[in-house]
Amino acid sequence: MGARIRSTLSREQEIGTIRGEDFAPWSYNLHFITSEEPWSYRYHRHYGCFELVYTISGQVEHLLDGVWRSFSDGDLLAVGEEDYHSVRGDSFSYANLIIPTSVWNERIPAMGVGDPLGGPTACRGLTVTVPESRRPVVEAHMDRLFRFQQSQEGERQLQRFLGFLLYEAYWTEDAGVSVPVEADLPLWWNELVSRVDAHGDIPSDPRKMAELAGRSREHVARTCRRVTGHSPSVWLNNRRLDRAALLLRKSNRDIADIAYSLDFGSIPHFYRLFKDRFGLPPMRYRSMYGDAP
Repeated sequence: MGARIRSTLSREQEIGTIRGEDFAPWSYNLHFITSEEPWSYRYHRHYGCFELVYTISGQVEHLLDGVWRSFSDGDLLAVGEEDYHSVRGDSFSYANLIIPTSVWNERIPAMGVGDPLGGPTACRGLTVTVPESRRPVVEAHMDRLFRFQQSQEGERQLQRFLGFLLYEAYWTEDAGVSVPVEADLPLWWNELVSRVDAHGDIPSDPRKMAELAGRSREHVARTCRRVTGHSPSVWLNNRRLDRAALLLRKSNRDIADIAYSLDFGSIPHFYRLFKDRFGLPPMRYRSMYGDAP
């Protein structure tokens, strides 16, 4: 950890509160925050929830109890319900997982172990550094939590992640994602949907979709229309647009970066497709539904 820097910021300067009830009935909320320039988030506290903040890359500073503490790659910080807290950094990426206190208090005892935080209201900035060899596993868990949040699959992924935290020594690298499949559909189609939805492998066009499926384009197109009622192009665009909407709501990534990373080709094309699907242009959609700092 870096050197501590004393701050004169007082509790009276609090300007925000994060509440666990704001994302009920779901059991968590997750944001990915990335910046390549100086960035900060307001001084705030939590009510009915606490945060697990995982630094993916770079260096992030957190103000806890009037002291700035520095965190870097692999550091996992617990910010308790009673902790007053602020964040700043320059050129970094981190994941911020918010869990209601009631969820933690209910699920951790059910696993038959003691609370590693000593209670989410009193963890007071408890920090562990994930070994470098295990960081890809943590980041894979975070990625699945991000993509499946506010769904039943997300609830299962949270349970997996809590298991990882508590039983890391017994966790296996190939612990997969449980994705429902349709018994009356071809196995190759179920595997394709699993790759696209669970692992995030969205092909950029129907040709690559056929290559991923290991079938001819004609065969894939016939099956896609039969199963979904859409052509492969429309089905792929809907998957990419759903991912774009999630990133707009739950991350601070630039809209152009989102569009190009999802292979939309051009910003006007992305805006047109997005507005057709969601009724709002991306920027307006983010302003109305986004909650990433």
